Amino acid sequence: MKILISGANGFIGKRLGVELVRRGHTIVALSRSHKEMELPFPCETLEWDPTDVQTPVPLSGIDAIVHLAGEPINARWSASQKEKILRSRIDSTDKLVHSIEVSKKNPSSVHVLKTFVCASAVGYYGGEPGSPQDIPKSELDRAGSDFLSNVCVEWESHAARAISSGVRTISIRTGVVLGLDGGVLAQVLPVFRNHAGGVLGSGEQQMSWIHIEDIVAIYVFALENSKLESGPINAVAPHPVTNRQFTQTLGELTHRAAALRVPAFALKIALGEMSSIALEGIKASSEKIQKAGFQFHFPDLQPALNDLILQTSDPQTGELVECLQATQWVPRPISEIFPFFAAAENLEKLTPPFLGFSILKKSTPQIQKDTLIDYRIKLYGAPLRWQTLITEWVPGKRFVDLQLKGPYALWHHTHEFESMAGGTLLTDLVRFKMPAGPLGELAAGWKVHGDLKKIFSYRRKVVSELFSQSSRP
Repeated sequence: MKILISGANGFIGKRLGVELVRRGHTIVALSRSHKEMELPFPCETLEWDPTDVQTPVPLSGIDAIVHLAGEPINARWSASQKEKILRSRIDSTDKLVHSIEVSKKNPSSVHVLKTFVCASAVGYYGGEPGSPQDIPKSELDRAGSDFLSNVCVEWESHAARAISSGVRTISIRTGVVLGLDGGVLAQVLPVFRNHAGGVLGSGEQQMSWIHIEDIVAIYVFALENSKLESGPINAVAPHPVTNRQFTQTLGELTHRAAALRVPAFALKIALGEMSSIALEGIKASSEKIQKAGFQFHFPDLQPALNDLILQTSDPQTGELVECLQATQWVPRPISEIFPFFAAAENLEKLTPPFLGFSILKKSTPQIQKDTLIDYRIKLYGAPLRWQTLITEWVPGKRFVDLQLKGPYALWHHTHEFESMAGGTLLTDLVRFKMPAGPLGELAAGWKVHGDLKKIFSYRRKVVSELFSQSSRP
């Protein structure tokens, strides 16, 4: 299928795009500006203004639309912010539905768009204080009456207009998505790492969660299974938990005590009305999607959290550490890409000049398992020696370098290479730890995070230039 995606650069959008390309689909990504798009999959980009409702998006050749775009809800809800949250969803949805209507009326159109999958949230059901939370909410239950409920009701009703154009329309009511590069874990893991984790409010509020891998799979399922009829789908794991259970499980897996408690009044003072997201739980049922044939990879919380926490833990000690993940697709085969990264001297090309990077020596002529590499770098103007050991070496697939001497208490860098759509998907996972423990993190952690992002941004730019369709390294 040829699939149009809005919000492709977001938390779910990036992962969904990669999975759809893996499955042989073609992607067209909508963007306010081409410059904003740094997508880890090949696609055509199409600029749009989601506030310009009357100008249709060209849908020639498009089989399906996935609509993920919308103003984030994790900012304090002033009156103006509430309006942005609502209008960003309604206007962009209206624009896409109008585009569908125009496309259907075009007599020269020979390609019929079949499916429209639009994001929504389990916030549809509301989480009003005093409402029973022990009864799971199904797609047949009525909507709540709070702000997020009203947003979801409006959002879904505007999307459902596409049904009258003969387009199968599905609203994905998403729960709390668990993943490392966004969502709730990106906010709470630093808190737990610093021994400050704890329950929110009473801790008894229900939490309908889902692993990032499963929410992506549900979107794919909705797109590829034409027997799934129009209507809402709850995208939540089969076994919701309370906030207290979530906190205790996360504390056990991270080896951090979670004895603290954030009182409800403190959250209300700090976050205002937005605190309702954390304090008023919703227990949603996944029965409908399961009866349709969908199978969850992570139905239970502990394995789901463990899968994610392993990626941000010291592989040797299991200690929770910092992590940074970067993905990039390049239009060249692994047979060209891997040899480039396997040559230590090319690291200088990929490193920003401000680091003053140079290789001093390596223990073997060609990089292999157990190769030692000595470098010189400048860190904030001070020259430093850095020595790494290649602990894993799987040609064409992956290699791992581990710092033995250098500025970090831990530096463990996994490089992975995957053939995809005639090119190569590069995935870097860096696990690192500042020296001097919490004091080091407090003193310089923010600066290091910023510099690492600059380093990988520079590398992305260089790799893109070296391995574009028209250039050769």
